[in-house]
Amino acid sequence: MDKVILGIDIGTTNIKLIAVNQQGKIVFESKIKLSVERIEADAFEQKPELILEAVVRLLKQIALRPDLQIEGLSFSCAMHSLILLDQEYQPLSNAILWSDNRAKYQVRQLKANSDHANAIYRRTGTPIHPMSPYAKLLWLRQEKSDLFAKASYIVGIKDYLFQQLFDELVTDCSLASASGLFNIKKFDWDLDLLNELQLSTANLPKIVSMTYQLPKRSRLFSSIFITQQSFPCIAGGGDGMLSNVGVGAVNTETLAFTIGTSGAMRVISNQPILDQNAVLFCYALDKARWLIGGASNNGGNILAWLCQKYEPQLSVSELLMQVAEKLNSPPDLLFYPYLHGERAPLMNAQLTAQYVKINPQHQKLDFLTAAVLGMAFNFRLLFEKIKQSNHSIRTVRFTGGVSQSKILQQLFADLLNLPIEVLETEESSALGAIQIAIESLGSQDEYSLDSIYQNVTTILPHNQRVMILEKAYQDFIAHLPLLVESS
Repeated sequence: MDKVILGIDIGTTNIKLIAVNQQGKIVFESKIKLSVERIEADAFEQKPELILEAVVRLLKQIALRPDLQIEGLSFSCAMHSLILLDQEYQPLSNAILWSDNRAKYQVRQLKANSDHANAIYRRTGTPIHPMSPYAKLLWLRQEKSDLFAKASYIVGIKDYLFQQLFDELVTDCSLASASGLFNIKKFDWDLDLLNELQLSTANLPKIVSMTYQLPKRSRLFSSIFITQQSFPCIAGGGDGMLSNVGVGAVNTETLAFTIGTSGAMRVISNQPILDQNAVLFCYALDKARWLIGGASNNGGNILAWLCQKYEPQLSVSELLMQVAEKLNSPPDLLFYPYLHGERAPLMNAQLTAQYVKINPQHQKLDFLTAAVLGMAFNFRLLFEKIKQSNHSIRTVRFTGGVSQSKILQQLFADLLNLPIEVLETEESSALGAIQIAIESLGSQDEYSLDSIYQNVTTILPHNQRVMILEKAYQDFIAHLPLLVESS
């Protein structure tokens, strides 16, 4: 039998399960696609029961593999979700996702008192934005007061799954830190914010470390692994934190850059670093590791939108092939990619997408190229903000659903003027969960992921295109204030 550790990554688009053996080889992988409900403008939700059902289906697949001896299971999960539970731990609401924007008016009111908003950021390390569960709770308390009053527990997706699978209501430190309700100085729930929301710590999960081993098994979990011997289950963490861990971006010299539906840039620091403009997040993995960076609402979804609107017969990779040559001589046309509002680098949920400097000579290919570049320029802007807090970035680890595109790899190498390193696998968050399991089990001598990290492709910048893209980027920046002011 092959000894393996499992990592499961619960995203908003897919749930993925991988198994890694002692030689660092992925010997099993499977995923189940999830649907997101857009029940009204700005509202993005998922049914908790369907997420649980998908997790159970994946675990049943691995339970049917008698050739694999499971030695541990660890979890990664998307950040910023919120579910209201009743006293019996049953959902009163759907899972409200990071992309849900309904709290934008509460956020606008909050930011009107800049001293108060800044004090919250300084205590929590979470930017004031509709993405955060804190903002979602403000909205629920004001707009859905009857529902809010019925809730006995306030949880995230992973917390709900843990209660169903392990009969314990806990959340790991990293997801607690990303909630906007965690005091990074006291390393516990922020009592001032809970009082403001008329909540108490009894309404929230107990905070545990990412390496915490869940001691119990629910009847549901036991029914999945009837023929398997008992194995440790580890809390794991948030997908952003674990993506850094999974690609080996665990210091301030290596930037993890992920583009999936959305996108994010992150470094891990040995101390908390707060942003002067309250745009970057500062989340705790533990007291010795802090995730510094920003997440954008507009990543691969911009490319998917281009295909849908302009070239429905093309895949994203085929679309990128069409614009590849044009990227060498960008059109005098700008696209600001804020189809979904924006988190970092601008923290403005009111923003909308716009083309600027249109003239009669522009063709469809110009519009496509400008949109691809607009998405990329927005990440360059985020990169510059991270560099202001950290001056030692030397390389970029590129991950996510579109990271295997050689066109995008070269584009970002040139635009950031840094080497871009790409791992063969896209499952960085699940790999990070496995790394946390190895840490929790003390199995560093038995398990090594070095072979995965050795399969890295390095893309170097092209000096000539660095200069061409720099000029186009400066044009993008020059017109940006007008867009922000009009929002």
